[in-house]
Amino acid sequence: MQEEARRPAGTAPPRNARLREGMLARLAAEDLARQISAGRALEASLATNATEGGAIAAWCSESVDQLRAALVGVGDDAPLNYTGLWIPGEGVWRGFEYAIRSAGDYATRLSLGLGYLEEVLRRMPDYAEASGQTAPEPRLSVSISGGTVNIPQLASQINNINSTITGVVHQSGADVAEALRELQRAVVEQEGLEDSERQILLDNVEYLATAANTPVEGRNRGLITSVLLALTAAAASAEQLQRVMDTWGGVLQGLIP
Repeated sequence: MQEEARRPAGTAPPRNARLREGMLARLAAEDLARQISAGRALEASLATNATEGGAIAAWCSESVDQLRAALVGVGDDAPLNYTGLWIPGEGVWRGFEYAIRSAGDYATRLSLGLGYLEEVLRRMPDYAEASGQTAPEPRLSVSISGGTVNIPQLASQINNINSTITGVVHQSGADVAEALRELQRAVVEQEGLEDSERQILLDNVEYLATAANTPVEGRNRGLITSVLLALTAAAASAEQLQRVMDTWGGVLQGLIP
């Protein structure tokens, strides 16, 4: 299994950048979060050999276009230097291109690109401040039958879970990763849950993802069992969650050491 890609030295997003005129920090952050989610989905399908390089190349191109449309850094609109290389600190979208330049295959390019976008998203409050805007509040829109709900307080946690699940593919296999994704989706989209209930269930999913990303000998049997029992109990009155537990419960039970 391929090791996690490491970005070449000196290719972090610039500390100093600003939003282009007319671009809201909140919308730029939401666009980045969606692009990261799309990249994570590609990464998961790549693990099952279902993704071709063309899809990753398209994702990288879209990422460059998105960064170029949203952010301006020193040197972004200038030619590369005489050596043909991007100088660290000279831009945002150019930094993305340079970060993935060393990749020897599409999977590595995707991994490097995801890491770069996630760092840009983390720096967005600084970019917003430099542009005279307030820091963007994390938001998450979830489509459910009957409409769309916004649950901004969960956006950061869901992004963390998605990042953890990416490692699960390598540690525990694609089936476990898919089970966790379906479980997370069911918790987020399940109708009738109070915010506090949804938060507790997401905490459980996050713990399972962390356990699945831990070698078997380092897992806590008692805690994993308790979390699975709590999810099973919650599913008794939650139809969508019940379907996931019926389908993937056996796979999740396999996390118990």
